[in-house]
Amino acid sequence: MADTTLQVNAPMESSAGAGRRRNWWTIGRKITVATTLSITAGLAVMIWFAASLQTENMVEVSDTAAVDITELMAVQMGGAIRFNQAAAIEAVYNGQAEAENSMIAGLLAINADGEEVAALGEDLEGQFDLDLVEFRTSDTVSTIDEGSHLIVAAPVHFGNDNARVGTLIVGWSHALIDAQAASSTWSVATTAAVIVVLLVGLLTILLRRIVSGPLRRLEDAMSRLAGGDIEVAVPSTDRGDEIGDMAQAVQVFKDNAIEMRRLESERRADQERATAEKRRTMDGLANSFETTVKHIVDGVIGGLDDMQDSAQSMSGLADQTSRESTEVAAAAEQATTSRHEDIGAAWLARCFGPEVTEPIKLHVAAKRYLCAVDPDYFESLSPASRRSLELQGGPMTASGIATFKANPHYADAVALRRFDDAGKVKGRAVPPLERYRPVLERLLVAPATAA
Repeated sequence: MADTTLQVNAPMESSAGAGRRRNWWTIGRKITVATTLSITAGLAVMIWFAASLQTENMVEVSDTAAVDITELMAVQMGGAIRFNQAAAIEAVYNGQAEAENSMIAGLLAINADGEEVAALGEDLEGQFDLDLVEFRTSDTVSTIDEGSHLIVAAPVHFGNDNARVGTLIVGWSHALIDAQAASSTWSVATTAAVIVVLLVGLLTILLRRIVSGPLRRLEDAMSRLAGGDIEVAVPSTDRGDEIGDMAQAVQVFKDNAIEMRRLESERRADQERATAEKRRTMDGLANSFETTVKHIVDGVIGGLDDMQDSAQSMSGLADQTSRESTEVAAAAEQATTSRHEDIGAAWLARCFGPEVTEPIKLHVAAKRYLCAVDPDYFESLSPASRRSLELQGGPMTASGIATFKANPHYADAVALRRFDDAGKVKGRAVPPLERYRPVLERLLVAPATAA
């Protein structure tokens, strides 16, 4: 109850609306953008589909008209092809080419012997690699769709016997149809864009009135409520949608805050009454305690004379013990803080390699390791060495043992430690330093620069 009350009554600066910048990317704008993108994508697909269908229909109608016009031109050019009159063929071609919205791109007239009578406009044979033999032998109208062009080949008949006198090949361009389809598509797209803009504007207004505005007012109420203002009115509690559910939840929070503040007031009143009662009880206990202590002190004063003699005799013994403890602690402290193993390893590193200096550097670590794995080793330590062990961190833990054994020189460090312990024999005779000169010279890695 105390923690909850503290949260309600204390100002919540992190959530207060006055100290926080409102994000521009609101939920209303997110809905507007999502809806706009959906509508735009849908319209784009519809426009593309309609444009494709319209273009396909226009091409189909145009191709049908091209076939009909080609057949009509074949009838008109029958005599000209029969008698190889290129001028008459050109006159018919020019009349068709000069017509409004004409799509004719080129013409190739071939007589019955396969000879070219006339070639006008684009080079159809060279541009589209036409199979003239197939066209000459076909008795029906043939068409080839080259994408940008429609090639129509029609047999040419002339005379009373309606004998075949040649073949007329006409190329019809789709450029005009493509331009008309593109213009129509842009017109539809422009209209759709205007509609989208109007819908987005309408949607923005509606969302601001239905969603963004109520949410912003609800947010302001929540911020003021979180800041400790329990008198603020919670808006939109009468709505039947999700915003109304949110407002109802905020109203419950507000009601709980009011109830908690009332309970806090009652708790404070109860605490003040309890404090006053406690103070009266303590005053009574203090008076009783003072009387009791007075009697005890009178009895203690009577025994002080007897205790004085005993205290003087114990003082000398305590002084002696204190001096010995101080000497042991000082020795241990000095051994620990001096870092003698690091100093010795650094000094020897000027002349010797790591096989010599690393075991020396690990001298203290080897002691902690042996104390952790060998109980008998710990028992063999002197009091001063045990004291320094405590200052050095005590026996190694399991992780410390693993780290120590990962060092490639740990075995040599343990051996050196045991050699050092074994050599601590008072009065033992040892060989002179000169005896170890060959070993030292063999281990040198650089000339000694200082003794």
